[in-house]
Amino acid sequence: MRYLKLILAFSILVTFVFSCKKKEEPKPEPTPTPDVMYNYSGSGSRGDLIRVETDQTIKNFYTYNETLGLSISGNYTVLTDTLNGIGKISYNNSNYYAVELPEKIIATNFPSGDLNNTFTFGVSSSFDNSNRLNYFYGSYFYLHVSSQPVNGSSYNREWGIISLLQNGNIIIKKYATAGTGSMDVLLPEAYNSTLPIDTGELMGTWAVNTNNKERFNVIFNSNPYKTYTGFGYADNNQSCFVLDMGQGYGLLLGFKIQNITSYEIPGNYKYIKTFSDNYNGGKYAGAAKISTSDTCWFYNLTGNKIYKDYATSINQGTVLNNVFNASVKTNYQGIDVFEKVYFIICGQMFFSFSLRPDQNNNYVSCSAGAEL
Repeated sequence: MRYLKLILAFSILVTFVFSCKKKEEPKPEPTPTPDVMYNYSGSGSRGDLIRVETDQTIKNFYTYNETLGLSISGNYTVLTDTLNGIGKISYNNSNYYAVELPEKIIATNFPSGDLNNTFTFGVSSSFDNSNRLNYFYGSYFYLHVSSQPVNGSSYNREWGIISLLQNGNIIIKKYATAGTGSMDVLLPEAYNSTLPIDTGELMGTWAVNTNNKERFNVIFNSNPYKTYTGFGYADNNQSCFVLDMGQGYGLLLGFKIQNITSYEIPGNYKYIKTFSDNYNGGKYAGAAKISTSDTCWFYNLTGNKIYKDYATSINQGTVLNNVFNASVKTNYQGIDVFEKVYFIICGQMFFSFSLRPDQNNNYVSCSAGAEL
């Protein structure tokens, strides 16, 4: 009897303990990690205003042509090995590429609503340039990326100097790579005038756009009723300035002129490339490997093949101190030819264009990107 009472008491105690045990709360669902997304605003080689969005998490891209109201989206992959870090998409049986310095700049030939836009350069849309104007003041080396003829020929190109002054003035001095016409002919290594410039073919004002602060409003004295759209990124190491020239007239792509030594330029720079600034000319990418031994290899991707070109005797500009040039041996339709490649290093940013000295300095191509 006593044994049964003990069993009964134990059962009651166990029941009491378990009835008093706190009910476990369900574990909360883990908070999903948001996608890493970057947005850029800029201009295309046709002269369209273009926005680009990249989703780093799921590898999606989105381009919107503000001028035409057209958009394109899709997936992208990232190249490896020699061209590591370059984004690639396949669209309408063709490959297109992008080089992105996250939250700073993007250079791309992704489709953007018009196949004439074979080259697009943009800056981070999240940037507030009104707080960083001190970084923009100074002079910029620019190339006019456009199919418009210069001095009577589409084989010539316009380059020049943009000075952004602290008093709110902008001055642009133009030069041509070759030809006879209204534009003075001069090659960058021969430039010997002082900076900033005090006169030019285009003079006016520049100011931050109050609604989109990565953009600038530019008004020239010659046409005070028209406002051009500029874009810019700047920090204490590098600065770029893009000026959209309107539909059909391309863009001015400028990088700040800085004093550097040849020991500061070695690096592995990735770029997108276009061989012409009109229909269907921009489906290329590449890398420039600049060494401390004053040599440079260019790895250019055409189709699925990488062509390796060698440059020696890198020459540095005197006034345009971070504008370099080199003779590059390349193969064109089975024939070895030499191109003169001009490239500018501005912090992590890279830009180049090439001419054919044996053909009266005919324009060949231009590239833009960054050290990744």
